[in-house]
Amino acid sequence: MFKGGRNVFRDILRDYENKIAQNVEARRVLEGLRASRRRQLAALLVDSICELQRVATVRGLSAR
Repeated sequence: MFKGGRNVFRDILRDYENKIAQNVEARRVLEGLRASRRRQLAALLVDSICELQRVATVRGLSAR
């Protein structure tokens, strides 16, 4: 099961890497980053989004 979780997380990171890469402003910044740094950026974004969703849930707000 843990390996399956890793694969899911990898897929999520890949999706967010692609979303970031499609952003016009972000593209300029990404040009100077190695693949490992782009992956870290995507992980930070996923972590931030999950935390915002958690806080919204705790406070009784809906993430619409």
